[in-house]
Amino acid sequence: KMESKKGTNYARFLFATIDPYDLLEFTIAFTDENARIARPPFDIPFPLEVFYRFEFREKNGKTTISVTGEPVNAKPEEIEAFKSINKNMQEGFGKTFDKLVEYLNKK
Repeated sequence: KMESKKGTNYARFLFATIDPYDLLEFTIAFTDENARIARPPFDIPFPLEVFYRFEFREKNGKTTISVTGEPVNAKPEEIEAFKSINKNMQEGFGKTFDKLVEYLNKK
């Protein structure tokens, strides 16, 4: 459940791979309050489901996270919409990881 200025949104994460310290794979979808897949709350035809792969690499005491994502069973216009926001998604993930670093540094 996620609260925003536009209201409440729900999401479902289906984890495929959890390899501690190395890999996290999951499919995410927006849902209704009963966990049924719902159209994302965007002004573009965003895919109903997206598969993400997070790879973690440690070198010299620093961790690098490589994030890739691809639409699942998407229509051509949904794939194009997903591609069209690539820069925004990179910025969003970057800000999220910056907050994580800030949180971990307080511990």
